[in-house]
Amino acid sequence: MIGQSVRRREDHRLLTGSGQFIDDMPLSEPLHVVFVRSPHAHARILSISVTAAAACDGVSQIVTGTDVASLGPLGGHLWTTVPPAVDAWLRPELQIDNQLLLAVDRVRFAGEPVAAVAANTPALAADAAAAIIVDYESLPSLVTPEQALAPGATPLDPTWSDNVAVHVHGTVGDVEGAFARAATRASVTVRLGRQTGTPIETRGVAATLEPRTGELTVWSNTQIPHVLREVVAEMLGLPMHRVRVISVDTGGGFGVKGLVYPEDVLVPLLALRVRRPVKWIEGRQEHFAASIHSRDQVHEIELAADADGRLLGVRDRFVVDIGAYNPLRLTSAANTVAHLMGAHRGAIPRRRSTRGSVGNGAWSGPACARCRAGPNRAAPSQHPLFGRNALEHRHVLPRWPATHL
Repeated sequence: MIGQSVRRREDHRLLTGSGQFIDDMPLSEPLHVVFVRSPHAHARILSISVTAAAACDGVSQIVTGTDVASLGPLGGHLWTTVPPAVDAWLRPELQIDNQLLLAVDRVRFAGEPVAAVAANTPALAADAAAAIIVDYESLPSLVTPEQALAPGATPLDPTWSDNVAVHVHGTVGDVEGAFARAATRASVTVRLGRQTGTPIETRGVAATLEPRTGELTVWSNTQIPHVLREVVAEMLGLPMHRVRVISVDTGGGFGVKGLVYPEDVLVPLLALRVRRPVKWIEGRQEHFAASIHSRDQVHEIELAADADGRLLGVRDRFVVDIGAYNPLRLTSAANTVAHLMGAHRGAIPRRRSTRGSVGNGAWSGPACARCRAGPNRAAPSQHPLFGRNALEHRHVLPRWPATHL
C-alpha cells in the first residue's frame, strides 16, 4: 500500500443512496425524544412543572434533572489520568466539574438540557416539551475569559476556588538564554475567535433493548463509539457485555461528535425504562446551542530573533475559553502547548498557559489549529524589526532540537 493510490470502498454505496445514517435506522414504532433547554446562560431553576406535558397526546416518558440525578455526573471521559510524561512537563493544576445529565438547581449555558420528553412522534414530543413550564431566576453571566478571571468573579462551579479549570506551565530549552542573545524582540496579543463544526448531519442517537437477552443496542453517529459504550455501561449500571454501540455512517463530525453528551446516555436510559426503541435527532438550531464550540483563545506572545530574523525563542501566555463544563479535562490546554510552534523551526520556545472556565469545548482535534495560529499571526508584527515579510520569515527558521516533546 505504501506509495500506491488506495481506492475508496464506500463511495458506490453512499453515492447510490445505500448509506445508513442515524435517521435511517429501521426501528419498530420508536418513541421520539425532544429536550427542553435553558434559554439562559446562567440561571437558578426555581421549579419545573410537567403536569400539562404529561397530559399531552402520545407522551410516554418525561424526565427532569431530579429523576436522573442519582446516576451521577457525566464526568470526564478523555484523559481522566494524566500521562506521567505530560504531568512532569506541564505540571497541570485541574479543578474537576460535575456535569449532570439534566440540570438540577442551576443552568450554566444557554442550551443546557433541563428535561426530556419521549412521545410517539416528533411533533407530539415537541408539543409536550413546549407545555413544560420552567421557572428561572436569571443570574449574572460571564461571557469572556477576562470577566471569568477578574478578581472577585463568582466561580461558575460553587465547589471551585475560582474559574480556572486547568492551569499548565511548561518550558523546553533555554528560553531565557535565547531572549538574552536575541538581536530583537517582538510582542503581540492574538485573539482567536470562537468557531464550531457544522456537519451536514447533526447528532443523533437511537437505542433499543432486546428483552430476551437484556442486551442494550445503541446506534450513534459518534466519533468515539468505544468510549460511548464504556460511559453508557458505567452510568446505567450495566455490565459491558450487555451494551453494544454501533457507529453508523456519519455525515460529518469535525470533532463535534467526539464527546459523550448527556443525550447519548439519556436516550439509552429511556429505552431501558420504556422497553421499546427510542430515538433522538438533533435539530439544526439546537445544534448551535447544544453542541460544543471551540477556538476561543487569547495569546500574549513574545518572540526573540537574531539579526537575520531567525526565531530563537517564544514565550506564550494564553487563555482558553472552555465553557460551562470541561469534559476533555487537560486535552485542550496540553494540545495548545504541544502544537504551539507548528511547522516553525527555531530555538526552543517557552509555553505557559492559564485557562478560564467560561466558554466552550473542543472542535476538530482540540486546540491544534488554533494554537499554531499564534506564531503565524505574530510574524507580521516583526516586519519593521526584521525587514522580512511573513512568508519569508516562515522559511528562514533554523531547525530547533526535537527534545521538546
